[in-house]
Amino acid sequence: MIVALVATPDRIVQMRENRVLSNASFGDDDPYVDRAAVANEIAATRKICARNGWPVIDVTRRSIEETAAAILALRNKPGGAARDLAREELGRDPVGMDGSGR
Repeated sequence: MIVALVATPDRIVQMRENRVLSNASFGDDDPYVDRAAVANEIAATRKICARNGWPVIDVTRRSIEETAAAILALRNKPGGAARDLAREELGRDPVGMDGSGR
């Protein structure tokens, strides 16, 4: 089972900036902490997941326990729960999960 965990670009940049502070090998202009680059990474991840029918969970404001519970719910109801969560994230049925076989 594949489940993508994503967060808002601002949250990811914040975490990465904290990581950079403890590691001098990154520069201020590094794409690793560039908000636009991070937003593109997240968009690409969502497209890959949508294309493959993999659910995406936004963990920006979720605790570890809430995230684990959401994943377990997906595991226990692989068809419906995964489709419902993916629909919530995408605003539509993901490709291949609407019963069309696409």
